Amino acid sequence: MRYNTFVLSDSIDYAANTTKTVNLPKHGYITQIDCVLQAKITASNTVSANTDALQRLVSSARVTAAGDTYFNVSDGRLWWYWTYFRHRGAITLDSLPSAGSTATVRTVFEIHLGYYPSVPFDPTVVIPTVRLSNPQLEIKWGSASSLGTGYTIDTSNTKMYVKVHELVLEGNETEEMIWPDGLLVPRVESSTVSLTATHTNLGLRHDVPVKLVLHNSLMMVEDSSGDRTDTDVTGFGVILVPERETTLDYDEHWYDARIANRKRTEVPSDIAGVYLLEWPLISGDEAGFDLSDRAVGDVQIGISNGTTGGKVHFLHIGYMREVR
Repeated sequence: MRYNTFVLSDSIDYAANTTKTVNLPKHGYITQIDCVLQAKITASNTVSANTDALQRLVSSARVTAAGDTYFNVSDGRLWWYWTYFRHRGAITLDSLPSAGSTATVRTVFEIHLGYYPSVPFDPTVVIPTVRLSNPQLEIKWGSASSLGTGYTIDTSNTKMYVKVHELVLEGNETEEMIWPDGLLVPRVESSTVSLTATHTNLGLRHDVPVKLVLHNSLMMVEDSSGDRTDTDVTGFGVILVPERETTLDYDEHWYDARIANRKRTEVPSDIAGVYLLEWPLISGDEAGFDLSDRAVGDVQIGISNGTTGGKVHFLHIGYMREVR
């Protein structure tokens, strides 16, 4: 087995409100992709930065191959905070330049789909690009207004560098030797629930994806202004509908959930409006919650909210046993 790490020769260059793609290598089995955002930004004499300004510069991202989607996130903030929580907050995030100055700022968005995010060559869940047709990473950019007001982006010096970690079979090695039970391939999807009415008793329901093993889900609450908030959602829970059982119940206890989440993930500071749900806590199995035989609607996240106008975003990270 060979362990390769390299930066792609083609970067993903910035263009406002435009989708750009880069081809992924077909040498082996991708275990991790580091997407390093580098942006040269000029601030006018009067500026007002958005919350999560740099994260908003990425509108969405996908990893696809011949019609199949392996990673799909609809908001750069979801992607970044998923990275943040899995690495206990040890993620570089530069501040935007102060008024009247210019600076190059950086942060990283990671795609690591296996069980062990601290191991770049974690083989537990991989993208088998060696035998996929046209594997690509796709980024949709935001614009200068994503950062706030008073900022200008230098388009010639703003881009995303893509660093790939992959496993490559050598000699007589075969997939069956390395993965005797078959490959686990990622299935990552995002969705949004609008808070158009108030709900009590976990009355607003979100169906989690099924026909997969669900490993973790990131939940982000935003208010009517599009900023993360701890006040619009008052609680949530995980509901097993056929069993008529609520297995995780934080109804009317959003702050208790936040406190428990920070202790468990060991992040260095409170993050308003964000909760990382780790499904092994529900299933008792470190591999996640096996929903392979479940139907849509069997497992739901229930939400209680006392304020309308905002949204709840979900990023669900899971995997499937590959059928060949």
